[in-house]
Amino acid sequence: MMTLNWVSRIGRLAVAAALLAGICAYGIGDVARAGEEEDPTPARARPRTELLTLVDTIDVNRWRPDTFTVSPDGMRMAHAVLDSQGRGHVVIDGRAGTNYAGLFGKPVFSADSRRVAYLAMNTQNLWFVVADGVENRNRYPSVKGHSAVSPDLLFSLDGRRLAYVVFADIAGAEKQFVVVDREIGSKYDEIAGLAISPDGERLAYAARTGNQWAVVVDGREGPRHEGVLSRTPVFSPNGRHVAYGGREGRRFFVVVDGKRGRDYDDLGGAILFSPNSARMVYSPSVGRRRAVVVNEEEIGLYERVDDGSFAFSPDGKHLAYKAGDANSWFVVVDGKRGRAYAGVGRPVFTPDGSKVAHSACDRCGGGTDPAMFVVVDGRRIGAAYADIAYPIQFSADGRQMAFVAKRGAAQFVVVDEREERIYAGVAAESLAFGPSGRDLVYTAANSAGKHFVVVSGVDGREFDAVEPRGLGCRPPQGCGVLFDSDRSFRYLAWQRERVYLVRNSAGDH
Repeated sequence: MMTLNWVSRIGRLAVAAALLAGICAYGIGDVARAGEEEDPTPARARPRTELLTLVDTIDVNRWRPDTFTVSPDGMRMAHAVLDSQGRGHVVIDGRAGTNYAGLFGKPVFSADSRRVAYLAMNTQNLWFVVADGVENRNRYPSVKGHSAVSPDLLFSLDGRRLAYVVFADIAGAEKQFVVVDREIGSKYDEIAGLAISPDGERLAYAARTGNQWAVVVDGREGPRHEGVLSRTPVFSPNGRHVAYGGREGRRFFVVVDGKRGRDYDDLGGAILFSPNSARMVYSPSVGRRRAVVVNEEEIGLYERVDDGSFAFSPDGKHLAYKAGDANSWFVVVDGKRGRAYAGVGRPVFTPDGSKVAHSACDRCGGGTDPAMFVVVDGRRIGAAYADIAYPIQFSADGRQMAFVAKRGAAQFVVVDEREERIYAGVAAESLAFGPSGRDLVYTAANSAGKHFVVVSGVDGREFDAVEPRGLGCRPPQGCGVLFDSDRSFRYLAWQRERVYLVRNSAGDH
């Protein structure tokens, strides 16, 4: 109800893949990897400079578009090149790796973008992990994949440690165990919910033995339950606390640092710690209603709660979320219910946590009618639009606000109630203010299917596709370009079969 058909990252890559089909590619050896290249599009006046460095020339006859991945900082890339038999290699930053008998899933970058790992198979049909070009000496018959990320390779936030789940035949029975770097854990019938603390010092996962599940933290197995909530366990940002949801019969509960909380009729899908690790929120069922529980204290009971909307302020002192009754939705901030609307979007805090904004509509039937608007601290701001995309973005000082809106077929950015230029598509998750708030940067597309970066209302060079950040970014923060300085940033862009690193330096304007 609250989403638009925006130009998504996957959509941009699909466009690039379609444009690449049938193009005669250059060989890997023809890439001048370190040299600067001329702009492949006609030059035109603009109040900034963009310097292009060729990163890779894609072998479009052999590459696998579904393996293409970009690092979290948007400056590195990797993909697999395979033949018809599945044999091939991974290309990282334009450099081809070793050929293997098989490759599985996407390469995975660490959060700091410095490391990359992938899963490979040798001619003996044994799998192993290749991290930073170095093969792990341990070989396995299978390594577990995951429904969302495949293979299930997980770096710690600091990139120091790498964990994954392995299948092995033990005395004729299939077992699973966790490998952290080269340390092998205990064997279980099934493993799920692998998690590493942000500092890389702690490891947790859910493990099944027979029909019973337990959560293993730092190698120690906890009490057994009939079930463990998917997407748990989770660590707090400081790594000191770990929580998971458990089930016994028809009773559901949350366990924090080994202490079991109150029983409920069901659990929602999210357990979230505050950025300062001092608070934790989840939404269990109480009969036909949903509660919101913070540090085991029920702060509200509603007919509906969107537990995917939980948002703490950056300092962790404030909490906002969507809740509703049978006919309306509203945003709750620090336990105080706001005005009811036919629909509301997910709330977003300003960087200092002093204000919270969300979209809302009194009529939410869709179509082209201007029915959606922005609400800041309970007060409607600006005009109404056919749709408003998540997230609403603020400058670092909280004085400026930007979001992507739609009126008819037109998509555009609104900055402090001022509507900017109309485009065929705008990637809402790419909105990013510069450190001082002087510049607003986002990616957009025109009616010809070309993509470009817009800096303070000025269009950049056109490309077949633009990729500012890796697919693992999380709005409202962390999806736009990364700034090297207040007015300089870099991003990856496609032009036919070539991928460039674009250095953008904005001048005075």
